[in-house]
Amino acid sequence: MKRITTLILAGSMVLAFCACAPKDQSGTEDKNSAEQTIESITEAISGEGAKNSSEADSEFGSAGRKYVNFNDLKVKINGKVITMNQSTVQDLVDIGCYVNPHLLDRSVAYGNKVGDSVEAGQLVYMTVFDMDDEENRPSGQNANRPIVFIAKAETAGTISECVICGVHFRTEDIIAWEDEIEFEFPLDLTSEELVKDSGEASSVETGTTESWYRYESEDSSMVFHFRNGSLISIMAEFDEGSIIDLQKGLISAT
Repeated sequence: MKRITTLILAGSMVLAFCACAPKDQSGTEDKNSAEQTIESITEAISGEGAKNSSEADSEFGSAGRKYVNFNDLKVKINGKVITMNQSTVQDLVDIGCYVNPHLLDRSVAYGNKVGDSVEAGQLVYMTVFDMDDEENRPSGQNANRPIVFIAKAETAGTISECVICGVHFRTEDIIAWEDEIEFEFPLDLTSEELVKDSGEASSVETGTTESWYRYESEDSSMVFHFRNGSLISIMAEFDEGSIIDLQKGLISAT
């Protein structure tokens, strides 16, 4: 809907400009100015989704991007970038992933499909598997080694349209994915390196051998889980409708 509204507005701007454009002595419109304006508007329209493709790819892991990122945290799967708060469930499917969604507010209800309907505000909890040999099912070790996403229905529609707003991944599972998953921080990250890059955590919980560094900002949080100082999992959520359970991951709804 936002895209359609933008197109209508842009079209109106083009017509208004052409109607008001100054004319030279021969009575013709200043074509150069008109063409430049139309070109600028076209570029603005086409750039709306650029963050999901080439621009997002070029930004991935670039200098200056902190490990803790509440704005546009990115995960690369099979060479394609998934951006929190921008990419959709359909983007995961287009990458070539097997998606197994269920509604977070009805966590016992499995068997949902990406084409199923959801209401505005509903959260979807998904296990995502790499697809092998174009089979429509997870295969090999990946069947037990997923990456987990949460997505939100910003408007009533289908699960495929839900926007990704959370991720949970265990670093030990990278072996099953054969290095097909990348974050913007090294998966052998230590707690000392995390603090050096992104500053002190909002809170730190420690056990005998494990520690959880939680960073918070308004309704968003990122948790880095360490064992003996080495990263073993990352959990991040960017919506007030879900919370991170340190023991169970992204499965709690407020």
